[in-house]
Order: sequence, then C-alpha cells, then structure tokens
Amino acid sequence: MSEWAIDFETANPQKAACSVGVVEIASGALGRQGYHLIRPEPFIFSDWNMRIHGIRPQDVELAPGFAEVWQKIGSEPRLFLAHNAGFDADVLRIGMERAGMALPPVSFVCTMQLARVAFPGLHSYSLSLVAAHLGIPLDHHHALSDAIACARIGIAAAAVAGANSVWEAASVFGVPIRPLVGAWHESDRVTLPPSVRTERSDLPVPTNRIDGLSIAITGQLLICTREEAIQLIAAAGGTFHQNVRKDTDLLVVGVEPGAKVATAIARKAKYGKPSMTTEKGFRILLGL
Repeated sequence: MSEWAIDFETANPQKAACSVGVVEIASGALGRQGYHLIRPEPFIFSDWNMRIHGIRPQDVELAPGFAEVWQKIGSEPRLFLAHNAGFDADVLRIGMERAGMALPPVSFVCTMQLARVAFPGLHSYSLSLVAAHLGIPLDHHHALSDAIACARIGIAAAAVAGANSVWEAASVFGVPIRPLVGAWHESDRVTLPPSVRTERSDLPVPTNRIDGLSIAITGQLLICTREEAIQLIAAAGGTFHQNVRKDTDLLVVGVEPGAKVATAIARKAKYGKPSMTTEKGFRILLGL
C-alpha cells in the first residue's frame, strides 16, 4: 500500500474543502506532490477560516469541485498521513458524500500521535511546533506545505522506530491506523496510547480561579496539548466538557476548529451560552 500525506483547508464549519495538498512518501523520501484549489460545497466562507488560510471566495469561484479534484488525486488503496487525522478524514468523507461518490479504500494514521510517541517531551504537538522541533520549513495552513511537513514528520518517526515505512512505525509505536469508513471520534484525534500517555509536571500554574466555569475546546492549542489544557482547567477550579452542551459556559477555539463552533453558535442562540474565546483569551482567563 502506498503512503501519502494529505492536508485539507476548509471554507466553513461544515468542513467544506477549499484546497488540498498531497505528497507521496517513497523509500523514506518525498515523491510526487500535488496542490489543488477546490470550489467548496456549500459555497460559504467564514471569516475565521479565511483568517486561518487566506483563501477567499474569489480565489475558488472558478475552481473545480471536490469530485473533479479527487479524480486527479486518485482512489487506489493507500495510507494517508495527516496531522490531527480525524479532521482530514472527516473532510474527505464529507466531500465524497456531498459529491455522491463512493468512499475510497484508504486508511489514516495521525502524525500528531506518532510525534507524541517518537519525540516525547515537547511543549506542544501542533504541526507548527513539531515541524520547528525537527527543522522542517513550514508555510502553515498552505495545504501543500502542511502535507510536506506531515510527510517529513512521518519519515522522521519511522527513522526513530527503525521502521521501513510509516505503516510499520505506527505498528511499532502502537498508534492506530483507521479506515476512512467508520466513525472518527474527537478523542481519536488527540489521545495517546495508554502506555505512553504522561502528565507534565512543569505546566504553568493558573493564577486566576474559574470555579464553577465549564469549558470545552475545539481545534489545536499552541500552549499545550488537549490533555494538559484539561489539567489547567481543573487546577483553576473549572470543569471540562468534551462536547458543547447547553450548560457549557465557554468554548476555547484553537487552530483548525471543528464543528463545535457551529454547535456553540446554535446553543448560544437558544440557551444564551457558551461564549467563545481564542487561546489567548483562555490564557488570560487562567492568568497564565
């Protein structure tokens, strides 16, 4: 099975793809590469998404749709590497379903999980910080640059494992390889295998109390991992909600947020909360 890294950028909280980058991994090196703009379906752009990747409606108004772009990429069996793979797997599945296409026989492995096992002790495992740790150039949120960085992280992890492929490295490290068909849960995207999950003893100590405040998180944080953010919330007296509920007070929005943003907007209209804040706002709230 061939190995490729993939990265999608999306136009809106409905995970409609507006660009994709792919790069082949062949014999431990980068191979063929491709970058495509995509006309998203639905054709709606959120301000948040545009701030992240800089793609505007006028950039993709005449671009091909998902089905045409995917035909260029091909649907042969392959292993896709992606950083926070649940997100990209969702975008691919949703794009195929909206285009009326059969789901391709592909599987995914998450390079965030690989990096946590292969390179322990980093302050964060966001794509930008793992790339910086490994000396990988990155134009973050350009889909091809992100895919290349992801591929290089996979190659580096395989070298640490003494493996001949990323597939083999995932097996060595106990990182799951998941088929596209089937549910990806948010916990799949961020949870370490139990044998390597650790708690940091050097986390900053919150100086503010947030007793009684319930907080959910979407997207990737730069200050710490999701598990470490949960520790910080608890240390300050707050409660973590895995999902946005009617009693959730605050949603922290990190990099590449997911569908929780749309849920939060709907619940805010109905229940008057949650409010939303950025990671900077989260740090200020905790007094970090």
